[in-house]
Amino acid sequence: MALDDILKKIESEAEEQKRAIITTAEEEAAKKVDHAQRSIEEEAETLLEQRRRETEILVQRELAQAKMSGRNLLGRVKSEALKEVRKKLLQTFGKHIEKKYEKFCTNMIVRVSQSRDEEILMAPHEAKSLGEEFVKKLNKAQKTSFSYGGETEDIERGFFLRKGGMLVNVSFSSLLDEIFREHEKEVAEILFLEEEA
Repeated sequence: MALDDILKKIESEAEEQKRAIITTAEEEAAKKVDHAQRSIEEEAETLLEQRRRETEILVQRELAQAKMSGRNLLGRVKSEALKEVRKKLLQTFGKHIEKKYEKFCTNMIVRVSQSRDEEILMAPHEAKSLGEEFVKKLNKAQKTSFSYGGETEDIERGFFLRKGGMLVNVSFSSLLDEIFREHEKEVAEILFLEEEA
């Protein structure tokens, strides 16, 4: 074989090897680019899903906080409304019983009394308008042995009955509490109409 033929053959084989290496390198590069592209897409999808979950959790947390704040505000409003209703009711109640004031107070004390001989402490209004004379009339009319215990600043209207270490609250406020407890459901329905679900 001539030298030229050998050189051509070597060149031809070298060219084929070069093309084979380039083709293999291009295929490997394409595979690596494809793999890198898939990895990037998977990571992006995973990151997107993670961010979506984090955002959902954050939104749920903020919604829960907003609902709780709303409930707290509604609770405060209801509580204030109830206090206002109680205050107005107590005032109206006081005005209403003035017509039969002594009879009402007598019935209230006799109904709550255990032994009919307790000491009667009066709220400032009752001490001023009824006083010791009322206790004397009460004892005479009901055949009881109550004693006058003076004035107490601990209640706004009404009485305390005291015997030994026992103190029984016979205030107008406690009477209203009793009425509210007995009719709690009706009061709530009147004051705070439940929202339909």
